[in-house]
Amino acid sequence: MTAYPAAPPPLDYALEGAGREEMTAEIRRPDTLSIHRSFVVRFYPGADPCAGEISGWVEHVVSGEAGEFRSLDELLRFIAQLLRREDELRSQRSQMDAMDERN
Repeated sequence: MTAYPAAPPPLDYALEGAGREEMTAEIRRPDTLSIHRSFVVRFYPGADPCAGEISGWVEHVVSGEAGEFRSLDELLRFIAQLLRREDELRSQRSQMDAMDERN
């Protein structure tokens, strides 16, 4: 059986401005992490993030939507688009549920 190392401690992101306390609390509480905001990122052989050479494949866990990226900007753009869409869909569902409850 393979022994895996313990998970690293939560990262302490340097956040500035309004909402810092709320964001820091959310980052540090694993129970607030949603499967709807989860992605699998696979790097191609030869990708060297330390040298700024980043390429691979990213997949949204819930929807299965996936795509190739060849830069950090492309990776982050893909993730941001899917998160925005998921948030909009959940908001629409909540509004529809609220309307159903009123009727």
